[in-house]
Amino acid sequence: MQSASEAGGQGYVRVSRSEASATAVIVSYQIAATSTAAANDYAPLGGTITIPANQTTADILITAIDDLRREGTEELHITLTAADQLIYVLTGTLTAEVEILDN
Repeated sequence: MQSASEAGGQGYVRVSRSEASATAVIVSYQIAATSTAAANDYAPLGGTITIPANQTTADILITAIDDLRREGTEELHITLTAADQLIYVLTGTLTAEVEILDN
């Protein structure tokens, strides 16, 4: 499990495909969390990540935001979701977690 500290940390979730191709692929994801971007716990995320052409991976970066609240460790769960059209097929581990560590 990755972690991002409110003391200036950044975590990530790596999205990978089995082989590179000549075209980029946009992969959708959903977020479930004990913290929220609206509460300024982490920088807002877009819900999609692009794996560039001729690459096999891309990272969803989670940037923790330092706040003045004592809230303990919070968790961010990112789950890959199927495309509207059959652009990619999901296999393997579909959910990853990143901890946001309070300082």
